[in-house]
Amino acid sequence: RKSWVSRLSGGQQQRLAVACALVSDPELLFLDEPTTGLDPQSRRQLWDIILEFKAAGGTVLLTTHY
Repeated sequence: RKSWVSRLSGGQQQRLAVACALVSDPELLFLDEPTTGLDPQSRRQLWDIILEFKAAGGTVLLTTHY
């Protein structure tokens, strides 16, 4: 049985994963290739969200090729 999440595009799944990670307002955020599958505009928006999280006192640990 497929869930509705599996029917989302790769970029949509990535955005959902980041939203789920941020919804609980964590102090520490681990992200592995958070911009994979995102178009350039969505990639920029995600980096802005990560920077806002950091500016609010959060700690980010990530791996990326960018």
